Amino acid sequence: MINVPDEHVDQYIKLFKDKDIQLDILQEECSELIKAISKYKRSLKSPGVGNCVENPIDGIIEEMAHVAISSEIVAKILGITKDDIQAEINKKAEKFGIKEFSHPDIPLPSRCIGCEYCDEVNRECVREGKSGAIGVCWMQEEY
Repeated sequence: MINVPDEHVDQYIKLFKDKDIQLDILQEECSELIKAISKYKRSLKSPGVGNCVENPIDGIIEEMAHVAISSEIVAKILGITKDDIQAEINKKAEKFGIKEFSHPDIPLPSRCIGCEYCDEVNRECVREGKSGAIGVCWMQEEY
């Protein structure tokens, strides 16, 4: 959904080299997202009240983008990989019984058979060499 180009992340890191500054910026952006969500919720309860000229959803979009950018920067600085994040996403999905892994660049088969070809360490199908969630069968056939 949100894709921050690596080139942008690298340029931001050059602008603000100090790790603590980057962590502070991420905290501030998260706080601003919380405020934008509060404004949106308030606008639903009292439409037309206040001096809100802009659409409150625009504020959420703006702050989500800022949080995404800052998150990518902090992840790079701290050595957090996309696989680390995907592992946490998969854990959360499993906790709530959500079985399918979804990624815009990786087509999904209609089912997962949890085959023996799933490499849990590298999160990929050993038989096909495609990355994804544990247990997602990348083959259209049964093993």
